[in-house]
Amino acid sequence: MRKTTALLAVLTIVLSGIPLSVCSEESAMWFGDVDQSGALSASDVREVLLYTIGKRSLSPEERAAADCNEDFALDTADARSILELSLYEHALRVCPTLSASDRALMQADDYNGEAYIVLNGNQPLFTDKQKTRQTAYEEYAVQDSFDRCGAAYAALCRALMPTEERESISSVIPTGWHNRSYDCVPGGWVYNRAHLIGFQLAGEQANTQNLITGTRYLNASGMLPFENAIAAYIEQTDHHVLYRVTPRFSDDDLLCEGVEIEAWSVEDGGEGICLHVFCYNVQPGVIFDYQTGENRAEGDAPSEPSPILYILNTASKKFHLATCGNAASIAAENRAEFEGHREELIEQGYTPCGNCDP
Repeated sequence: MRKTTALLAVLTIVLSGIPLSVCSEESAMWFGDVDQSGALSASDVREVLLYTIGKRSLSPEERAAADCNEDFALDTADARSILELSLYEHALRVCPTLSASDRALMQADDYNGEAYIVLNGNQPLFTDKQKTRQTAYEEYAVQDSFDRCGAAYAALCRALMPTEERESISSVIPTGWHNRSYDCVPGGWVYNRAHLIGFQLAGEQANTQNLITGTRYLNASGMLPFENAIAAYIEQTDHHVLYRVTPRFSDDDLLCEGVEIEAWSVEDGGEGICLHVFCYNVQPGVIFDYQTGENRAEGDAPSEPSPILYILNTASKKFHLATCGNAASIAAENRAEFEGHREELIEQGYTPCGNCDP
């Protein structure tokens, strides 16, 4: 088992290379002083370690992030991955939380014909300190072990708005992307590559940490009206708007059930913009499997799930996702590929990898 002291020694080597962009303002404040370059000090990393491993071993997620060798040897790349993951996950923990009743409403099953619902009396959960910040910035959460986006957070202003034409973002394939065309969907295709922070607000192009699989309805009926209102406010006033958009996933689902949007106009204390809503990732007339992103028209029978490419270790009888780091270390004579369904492999006596959990 790895020793905390060994991990601390390796992490200390890579401290200065960890940018502030990998953690949110909350996590940076929690873990200690961050200098102007964004470097974390040794004391900051010690706090991370106490949180990350302390008196326990690494979690499966941390092992996956570190792409650990079979003998659990730790190198500087592993340390960097663990540090980034711990900062991201802890940032989500220390963010203010909603009431249980509001959290219960943030599920696609609760959609009742309205594109969004109001949360927390329409009051965003920013801290008093955050509400006074008048400096333009953007922060995007590190994607998790499933490659899912986390919260996108910014102090919007005219300086962040785009000055260039929007480019193609078709190279980005967000999680849950199984796009199909339906007659009931305006424009046909059910999915958009949905910006968490809209292009008109921050000019982000093909930023993988800012693009999720969102329905046409989520994009056009849910998020866009709020984005338009915020953009118009900034253009009219030259004020700042604190803005946070958080995709909400259930368990290990690849398609989010919706996005939580918070906004607060800074200079006028929320008089111009003050909102806290949840927009549903649904499409009238279409049924979704949120675990995979597969979809079908209402009234159609469910289709068979798409086959998945697995990497097999014929010696250990383990199977892995093609993206699993452990799959890359399988010796050529023991390596095989299989395209199909996990149940078929289990029936053949294979067991799933504990890291990628296929």
